[in-house]
Amino acid sequence: MISAFRRRPHTALALILSAALAGCATTGTAPPKPNPQAQAKAKAEQMKANEAEVQSLIKEDAVAAAAYWGSIYDANNKDANAAANYCDALRQIGSAEKAATVLRQALDLNPDDPRLLAGMGKALAAKGQANDAVPFLTRAAQLDPKNVQTLSAAGVVQDQIGHSEEARTYYEAALKLKPDSVTLLNNYGLSRAFAGDLPKAEELLRKAVGTPGATAQMRQNLALVLGLAGKYLESQALARSDLPPQDAETNMAYIRAMRGEPKAATSETDVQ
Repeated sequence: MISAFRRRPHTALALILSAALAGCATTGTAPPKPNPQAQAKAKAEQMKANEAEVQSLIKEDAVAAAAYWGSIYDANNKDANAAANYCDALRQIGSAEKAATVLRQALDLNPDDPRLLAGMGKALAAKGQANDAVPFLTRAAQLDPKNVQTLSAAGVVQDQIGHSEEARTYYEAALKLKPDSVTLLNNYGLSRAFAGDLPKAEELLRKAVGTPGATAQMRQNLALVLGLAGKYLESQALARSDLPPQDAETNMAYIRAMRGEPKAATSETDVQ
């Protein structure tokens, strides 16, 4: 399949050639004298338009993004921005190992770049190396304390190594910056559930489920927390909103087993 990334440059080239040919046409009158300022302005605007087009294309196609940023990085491996974007794209297409290799090289040249540090932490986490990821994400968060994605990633890896209170610090800092982030609310809610704080987990997940962009998985996360809190009827109703009845029943049986309780009776009420 030929992607838009490959097709559109031909269109742009055709437009450039058309403009060049038009400039060569003769009308019998002397051409106007060039205006250096106007030419510089036009060139800057054209570059900006091309950059916007490229950015739009790479957001739609992670493979194209990896190819684009990879070519820029290969041309200049000191370009920290290119390295960070290249590795973001590599992670999106499942090349965490390659991303980690590139980031190691980039960090040798830019050891205190927060995007590179965060990228390295995320790449290691994607490889299942949460312990190794922690120092990179911790340092990145120190250098760029208002980066919500870095704070969230730092919270995730802290949870992965069992440090729930450290994770809580990162999630709360991120939510202060972006209080309506559905992903943050979901991740923090799960974090509190793993820590055994079911009331806080329920509060966060209810807010996540009520936020635009909530997914079926987030609703199932809330259903799980409600079940663990003993609110079986509400948990079951929520589970059935996305799952077939048999799957919802299986989940409820699992939750009851986790709580050490017998199978459901024919009538029951939520435990409040």
